[in-house]
Amino acid sequence: MSNKDGLREYFLKRKAENEKQLQEMLSSKFRIYQRAANGNDVEITDITLDSLRRAIKDYQDAADMMKD
Repeated sequence: MSNKDGLREYFLKRKAENEKQLQEMLSSKFRIYQRAANGNDVEITDITLDSLRRAIKDYQDAADMMKD
């Protein structure tokens, strides 16, 4: 296995992990909050979902770049 193949496998594995996490988040109804410096809770669920979607796309793009 070449380095290129190894990197492609890594990117696809990370993509699959992110897809699983995204599906778990979408299938459950929980929300994610972060405590702000002023003590208020700020909901970051949508930011997290968008971040996962971008990561999935980026991992796929990276894997595609490793194709021969």
